[in-house]
Amino acid sequence: MRTRSAKSRHPDAPRSVIRANPHRTVGGFSAPDAPDVQLEWESWGERYAIVTLLHCADVLQLRTQSRPFKYKDEDGVEHKYTPDLVATTDKGSVSIEIKPLKFLVRGSNLQKYVSIARAAIDQGISLRFLTDEQIEVEPRLPTLLKLRRYARSPLPLGLVESATRALSCGQMELATLASQPGLSSTAVFTLIAQKHLTLDLDKPLNGSSIVRLPRSSAEPLTYARIQNSGRHACLLEQLAMGCEPTDKYLLASAAAGRQPRHADNPWTMVGGCSPRRTNDHHHTQRASATRAAGLRTDTDAQVAPTLKSWLKGR
Repeated sequence: MRTRSAKSRHPDAPRSVIRANPHRTVGGFSAPDAPDVQLEWESWGERYAIVTLLHCADVLQLRTQSRPFKYKDEDGVEHKYTPDLVATTDKGSVSIEIKPLKFLVRGSNLQKYVSIARAAIDQGISLRFLTDEQIEVEPRLPTLLKLRRYARSPLPLGLVESATRALSCGQMELATLASQPGLSSTAVFTLIAQKHLTLDLDKPLNGSSIVRLPRSSAEPLTYARIQNSGRHACLLEQLAMGCEPTDKYLLASAAAGRQPRHADNPWTMVGGCSPRRTNDHHHTQRASATRAAGLRTDTDAQVAPTLKSWLKGR
């Protein structure tokens, strides 16, 4: 069964969140600046992007019900396209398409989004592409997902002032700040989620996390920083300019998809050793020539008995 949640609640909404089957992932939550506005998503990528962008210092407003525009494909056939998100930043409004990187550059999709980008430029629309490579970053994303539950929690009167007073002399560990008068762990998480306080999102969230006031943060999380991150950022920039990327190596790398990152453990250890070095270049040449002729070198004679005894022991 297909349901159109956006259309049912807002008949004039240009974008519909469609449930094509019972296993499709859809959802939404209220915008922080407007409780009556729903930020709707129809993939995990869109949900993660919304959660991440809402925490960016330079994002003033985020909406999912963006206006569609028309474009023509390479055969001249006209289509309608609706961006996934529209973010209002301190530098203006930008429409954003959220897609897995390997899907974006796969087959005919690449030419499709080149055509969309060219149409956006012709119509004066700023369009950018965000991928899983830029959004699904650890430990930042898990931290933001944990903080998301506090984004709409009520702030008790005087809570911001208590935290500001405690941090007036500088940064503090989260556990230490939570033990200050008038504060608690829940209060600190709420203040961070609502951007009254900041912490280093490049490190795991725990009691040792360093908490700061926003104005003292060395490198706050911003949309511009996310957009320019990742090894394929230049490829996405070319695509947003309506140009088909020319770097075949980057295209092949993007099409291969993201490589899984596993935590270090004894079963994922790797190693190696350097080849035996010798200052006698002629000795190396003689050894190579001897092996090529099918004869044994001195080194082979030393290794062979050891190898035979090892195999016999097995």
